[in-house]
Amino acid sequence: MSKIKDQRSKLKRRSGQTLIIVMVIMVISLSVGLAVSTRATSSLRRVTQTYQSAQALSFAESGLETALAVADLSTHMGDHDMGDIDEDGVATDCSYTVSLAGSTGNFVSFLNRDLVQQVNLVAGSGSGTVYWSADSEEDAAMVITLLYLDGTDYKIIKYAVDPNASRRVNNGFAVPSIGSSSYDGVTYSYGQTFATPVGKTPVALRIRSMYNTGAISFWVSAANLPGQGYRITSTGKKGSSIRKAEVSVGQPAAPSMFDYVLFSGGNLQK
Repeated sequence: MSKIKDQRSKLKRRSGQTLIIVMVIMVISLSVGLAVSTRATSSLRRVTQTYQSAQALSFAESGLETALAVADLSTHMGDHDMGDIDEDGVATDCSYTVSLAGSTGNFVSFLNRDLVQQVNLVAGSGSGTVYWSADSEEDAAMVITLLYLDGTDYKIIKYAVDPNASRRVNNGFAVPSIGSSSYDGVTYSYGQTFATPVGKTPVALRIRSMYNTGAISFWVSAANLPGQGYRITSTGKKGSSIRKAEVSVGQPAAPSMFDYVLFSGGNLQK
């Protein structure tokens, strides 16, 4: 009888150990399963977000293309909605806004080295200031050309200014007339005033940067500064993703080569 009791006791202990082992294996299996499931869900979420982000950007770009296809943007000002249903039957959203650029007395843009930005002054005051930022490696010099009408003759005033004293020894440029100033949360390191002669009609400013290694920001401030073209801002939405795209459409302007041709205050004769 004692042997039988011992055997039963051993069987109970073994069955208890087996149950513990089975439970441990089940817990480990469940943990592994949850980890794999969580990772798969996370990967699926990232793939979905990437897809939705790409789709949202595509919708935003389609808004830009739609606006750019309009022949006369002056007749297409304001907000425009392009809400639609995609191929999966999911509601999407694309909207864009067409607004004037630089029509409130201020115009901000960017310049790469040796390229020219033309700013329209027609109907403006003909006087103001060009401000520009310091490049991260090298301060930019500016060649600012003011075009104006004297009767029926087009004439120019040139400002060649360089904040770098060591370069001025060789290039003969002048010192900028104004120090730093801030606009819309951005500080511009240098400034040069310009003014159309009294009684003359301002036409345009042509601004060229020199010596800068990267694109620099510049800001033109003038009373009654007319619109400098149009700004199109487009927003695309897909699911939880929102992407924006923006493009500026400038007024027609002469190319950079224009500044290298011969200017004359009178008639040219052979």
